[in-house]
Amino acid sequence: MYLFYAMHQNRRISEAQSEASSAKNKAQSITEYVKSVEERFEHLALKCQALWELIRDNTKLTDEDIEKKIGEVDLRDGVSDGKMTKVPQPCQSCGRTVSLRHSNCLYCGDVLPARDIFDQ
Repeated sequence: MYLFYAMHQNRRISEAQSEASSAKNKAQSITEYVKSVEERFEHLALKCQALWELIRDNTKLTDEDIEKKIGEVDLRDGVSDGKMTKVPQPCQSCGRTVSLRHSNCLYCGDVLPARDIFDQ
């Protein structure tokens, strides 16, 4: 009887070790992904800051002007949440709402215009 119990326990220990190893690998993968996202964020923040300083230094715009524009853009989706959430728009031809994933209307086939310069 002890032999069966020992075999059962060894199998459970082996399964637990396998699950722990899998979890460790997933955690390492997620850590690497988060690092790459943080690096991308830092690069984009640096570029945004440089662009703003070029614009401000070469125009009459102020920090208050950009803050106002940020607030305006933030409210385009109807929520002041510090995010730029894109909402589906109606097709200009048939008026039906089309998913953001599509470049053509699924209902009438019309080509949808780019929503903004970054969608091009």
